[in-house]
Amino acid sequence: MKPSVRTVSGPVLVVEDDADMRGLLVATLTSAGFRVVTAENGLEALEQLRRQRPCVVVLDLAMPFLDGAGFVHAAQADPEFPPVPIVCVSGMPGARAVAKQLGVADCLTKPFASDALIEAILRNCGLSDTS
Repeated sequence: MKPSVRTVSGPVLVVEDDADMRGLLVATLTSAGFRVVTAENGLEALEQLRRQRPCVVVLDLAMPFLDGAGFVHAAQADPEFPPVPIVCVSGMPGARAVAKQLGVADCLTKPFASDALIEAILRNCGLSDTS
């Protein structure tokens, strides 16, 4: 299913420091019909949250300035930010365990299947690929 941008409550926020991976994520998501905004690290991602509420955050765990775990903790601690589902996409060893400890919705390991990423986003935006 290619989602309609109108059916998704907000953009997908992609938080990834590697430019090539960020480009791949953006291309994958935009070709599937999602509106995408980006941030290169957790600090930029917090600024994006102040501007608009995304449907879901696609988050790398290992980043400079403020890593994925720091972003999750900061977002959860700030009452100004409503809860947003987070899908980790990480190549970090032990990423699944870290993601589970952080309480994120899903965790995909790099390299990831595009279909798995799309399904995780649809599921966490309250959509399903069968609707």
